[in-house]
Amino acid sequence: MTRNGKIARLPHAIREELNRRLQDGHKGRQLVAWLNGLPEVQAVLAAEFKGQPVSESNLSSWKRGGFPSWEHDQKAREGLASFLEAAGGLQTAAKDGLTDRMALFAAVRMALQLKQLDFLQDGAEKSNFIFLEQTA
Repeated sequence: MTRNGKIARLPHAIREELNRRLQDGHKGRQLVAWLNGLPEVQAVLAAEFKGQPVSESNLSSWKRGGFPSWEHDQKAREGLASFLEAAGGLQTAAKDGLTDRMALFAAVRMALQLKQLDFLQDGAEKSNFIFLEQTA
């Protein structure tokens, strides 16, 4: 999903830091004050939002959309790192042949999808989860 709100339009590094701060439990008012005090944020707000500052409402919207998406991506990255660490010898043991590389690719892709399935709540989305037909 493409997001287009004030926070979504901020530079990636600022969004990353914001998400880490949210994850660490920083309070909304502090975060809004921090964001609005950054020159990079002020430049985006001036260029795209007539200088209107980031509000607590903007932050609340981000906490319902962009932040959970970021958390999901973080968990997927951690899952991949864990999988690759556990399978560290797999690549060195595999031959250089195309079919071996394809099998390794398929195994990693399936492991990632299984990890993604772990993060879905029980319900329709989880019931309809289809392997290998999702885009990365």
